[in-house]
Amino acid sequence: HWHTMVAASAFGHLETIVNFVAKSAEYIGDVMCKDVFEVAVYHGHMDIVSLLLHAEMVDITHTVYAYLYIAAEQNHPEIYKLLFTTKKADSVAENYKLFHCAIKYNRPEMVKILLDTKKVDAAFNNNTPICWAAKHGHTEIVQVLLADVNVDPAFERDTPLCNAVENGHTVVVQLLLADDEVDAACRSNTPLITAAAKGYTDIVRLLLATNVVSPTYHGNLPFLRAVENGHIEVVKLLLSAHTLNNMCALNKVRPNCNNNAPLCSAAKHGHFEILKLLVATGQVDPAYEENKPLVYAAQQNHVAVANFLLTTCKVDPASNNNERICEA
Repeated sequence: HWHTMVAASAFGHLETIVNFVAKSAEYIGDVMCKDVFEVAVYHGHMDIVSLLLHAEMVDITHTVYAYLYIAAEQNHPEIYKLLFTTKKADSVAENYKLFHCAIKYNRPEMVKILLDTKKVDAAFNNNTPICWAAKHGHTEIVQVLLADVNVDPAFERDTPLCNAVENGHTVVVQLLLADDEVDAACRSNTPLITAAAKGYTDIVRLLLATNVVSPTYHGNLPFLRAVENGHIEVVKLLLSAHTLNNMCALNKVRPNCNNNAPLCSAAKHGHFEILKLLVATGQVDPAYEENKPLVYAAQQNHVAVANFLLTTCKVDPASNNNERICEA
């Protein structure tokens, strides 16, 4: 009988369960019912779960949270909601664990159920839910949390935004930037610097479009980070950013900023395409400080860069009595 019931529950054979319960109710033990119930929860068979609950064939008073965790892990929101309607889930501590579980497994419907039933506070533990959801790119959960008046999207100097940018979650960044409380230039333009350094072109574009971030902040740090890490699309975007809005126009990125630092950095790290892009602007000095870019390229054995500087840029390797090239 046990094998028959469990198999029927696993495959969702409601009729078999109904017939067996009707004919053999007095012979069915509590352990068998719990096994059948757990299997139905695991496989998402709402009709069997509902039947066993309403027929009072299983007592979930002390096991409701075990079943809720199963429903969350297996993503069965209807069963999840049904289990809450039994009013057995009345532990505050366990409900917050469920909340964390729903966020962890990216279960927006379950997050909504917990919030709609007033089981949890969306901003508990210093807005941990939105900070965590933003960090892991759980877009729908972020949307649900942003709709809650208790949630602070700009908590602790825009931690949710910084988390989303750090991990490259473009859609989450877009959602957060749409909130008036969120500051795109928070923490001294950290989001832009981070996005540029990691090569998140779309996020850089979103941040620049806010008209509040400075692409030349702290000695052109966003631009220098993009060059250093070889993110050519971000480099192109920052060089053209002055056409986007007033803030970018007032803080125009120049290819030769910081005493030709971008060119030297590109040469040092062997980012050939970026170096060619910078040279093509006509605003950098390939022979800066007695061939410093060439020295960097030679020191790091970047042959293509060195060859380009010698043949295309016509730098003189023997300048200053060969002192710099000897140094290399």
